[in-house]
Formats: sequence, C-alpha cells, structure tokens
Amino acid sequence: AAAAQAATDEAAKAAAEAAAGAGALGAEAEAELARLREEGEEARRRAAEEVQAARLEAEAAAEAAMELEAAAEAARLSAEEELAAAVEAARVQAEREATDRVEARAAGEMAEALRAAAARAAAATEAAV
Repeated sequence: AAAAQAATDEAAKAAAEAAAGAGALGAEAEAELARLREEGEEARRRAAEEVQAARLEAEAAAEAAMELEAAAEAARLSAEEELAAAVEAARVQAEREATDRVEARAAGEMAEALRAAAARAAAATEAAV
C-alpha cells in the first residue's frame, strides 16, 4: 500500500508538473498568438496606408494627365488660330500685290495712251503749221 501510495504521489507530482508545463506552454502559445495578431494588424494597417497612398498617386496622375490634355488642346487651338491668321495675312498680301499689278498695268496703258495722244497732238500741230 505504501508503494502504491508512493507511486500515486509520484504520478500526482508528475501530473502537476505536466500541467504546470502545459500551462506555461499554453501561456507562451497565447503570447505568441497575441504577437502574431498584433503583427497581422500592423501589416493590415500598413497595407491600407499603402493602398491609400497609391490611390492618391493615381488620382494625382489622372489630374496631371487631364491638365496636359487641356494644355495640348489649348496649344492646338492657338496653333490653328496662328495658322488662320498667317493664311489671312498671306491672302491680303496677295490681293494687295495683285491690285498693285493691275494698277501698274493700267498706269502703263494710260501713259502709253497719253504718249500716243501727245504724238497725235504734235503731229496735228505740225500739220497745222
């Protein structure tokens, strides 16, 4: 009976040690789980921040693209206006030059007619004398 009691005591002692060891392992496991949860939360928070930063960058890039598109359209319109003004200036210059040529031709014809009239007047004067 004493041996059985000693064996029972020994078994109880071993069971208590095992329970204490299991409790310590359980506490370690809980601490590790808490640490992992904390790391997971931190990783989720960082990922959310990175997603937000990427979203803001994408919005800024889209806004910059719209501004560039507007600037390109303004430049295109300005170039069209400058081209239209240059074409109009060339047309006016061509009309002016054409008018000058017509006037010069008319002046030449008038001078020729005046010379012919002067020659006729001279001939008539000589014939009268």
